Amino acid sequence: MPRERILCVFSALGFAACAYQYTVFGLADKVRMPGAGWYEKSAAEVAKKFPLKNDPSEVMVGTAWVFTFLPNLLSTLYLLTAQRQRRIFPQVFYIVYCVNTLLTLAWTFTYERGLHLMSTMIVGSVCVLGAIQLYIGIKHFKEFHISAPEKFKWWLQRVVLNSVALTTTWSFVALPSTVSYLLIYERSNQSETAILKGLMNVDTATSIGLCLLAIGQITWTLLDFLIVPAYTSIVTSVYPVLVFGGFGLALSNFEHGFNRHNIFCLVVGIVASISMIKRKRIHENSTPKQE
Repeated sequence: MPRERILCVFSALGFAACAYQYTVFGLADKVRMPGAGWYEKSAAEVAKKFPLKNDPSEVMVGTAWVFTFLPNLLSTLYLLTAQRQRRIFPQVFYIVYCVNTLLTLAWTFTYERGLHLMSTMIVGSVCVLGAIQLYIGIKHFKEFHISAPEKFKWWLQRVVLNSVALTTTWSFVALPSTVSYLLIYERSNQSETAILKGLMNVDTATSIGLCLLAIGQITWTLLDFLIVPAYTSIVTSVYPVLVFGGFGLALSNFEHGFNRHNIFCLVVGIVASISMIKRKRIHENSTPKQE
């Protein structure tokens, strides 16, 4: 079996494992599925232990997990089938798939045990590796598959590359809370209550975390509209995830009142909505109309 197919098999198994393990972790306090014994707390119970003002809600996280793992699992299964006819992406594309699934699985354990530095390193690595994978995928698509059959191109563009972009963008949405945990709380896996570092208050740490999300959004918007629009326009899932992330974070933390953090998240969602509409209109205007 060619190495590319072997890596794709491992990628598919990795996403299937992530989908199952995250379900186990999310329901650890409700349903004792096989593997639940690895966790003392569910994701929701950990979030209650470490309260923040930029933490996604349980519903938001559960929705994001479903729409992150399943499309990528579908993508790898399609690539596994299509590889019988041609070489699609370089091996490093699939290596990033494998590494990111391993990191994503590892995050459930570091997060549950309150290992905030390791969790931040994992989420940050997934963001960086996802961006590299997206760059490699888009570049290879433009150089080698732009003249391929339409059905093949549709799968690569609409499913495979958009799934990579979806995962990477969601990782950026999750990064603010992960960084805030690191700035506020000590490692406290042996304690039932959270231990504050005392370096800064919750508001300051929340603002720092949200600034990272804003930097990511501004960077993508500049790339998409000014720097390399011919490449970035291939993917369409970034703005919907930012809309979901911005409005979702605002609603998730509305119990803390209408504060500057909620306003910040609402602005992220609104700007992403405007960018998404603008990008769609540019695409429609640039597409030749059939007589």
